Amino acid sequence: MIALAPLDAELHRLQPLFPHLYLTLSRVLDGRDHERNARALWLRSRFQIPIVATNDVHYHRPGRQRLQDALTGHPRGHAAAKARA
Repeated sequence: MIALAPLDAELHRLQPLFPHLYLTLSRVLDGRDHERNARALWLRSRFQIPIVATNDVHYHRPGRQRLQDALTGHPRGHAAAKARA
C-alpha cells in the first residue's frame, strides 16, 4: 500500500492496517519540491516508513494517452473537458 501524502495523525491510524506502507515522492518542479522532500524525510524518520520515488505515470504506452485524456478531461477539446466546463 502506498500512502499519498497522508497527515501525521493519519499515519498512526494507517500503519497498523497496512504493514507495507510507503510514502511517495515525486518531482513536480513547482518550486515546492525541496519542501516536500524535507517533509517526506521527516515523516520517514518519525514513523520509520520507507520512501518510494515515483514519477507520476498516467499511462504505460503512448497509445494509451487518449484514454488518459478522456478519463481526466484533458483540455484539448475532448468531450469530457467540455462537459466539466
